Amino acid sequence: MSKPTTRKTIANKVRIARIDSGKTQVQMAKHLNVARQTYLDMESGKTEPRVTALQRIATYTDFPLVWFFEETEDNMNYYQAIESQDLLDFMKEVAKLPATTRKEFLQSSKRLATSIISITQPASQETFNR
Repeated sequence: MSKPTTRKTIANKVRIARIDSGKTQVQMAKHLNVARQTYLDMESGKTEPRVTALQRIATYTDFPLVWFFEETEDNMNYYQAIESQDLLDFMKEVAKLPATTRKEFLQSSKRLATSIISITQPASQETFNR
């Protein structure tokens, strides 16, 4: 069972997103249309940002919104966050398929992924995994 994302974790991710995107605290506050101190309180964990504020932060910093809520390492890099969002977006699209088509698609995708892994896996790992 995973623990809920804490206020401190979200605050730290807000700070990481700001720094990684090269924004200043003043720029963030202006973009959110809040006082600088209000933004500082969000980033320090003194107050918890609303979901709408996190959506604006995510958009402004080019981080997926889901990253702020995932129970992950705080220093998860941008590319891992993007991959996570891409996977969620992909899953949403697959979920729109009719059940039988979705099942066939997932089975085919699994076979394809297994083939790619077997081809790209180094020989030492193949021996180890047998």
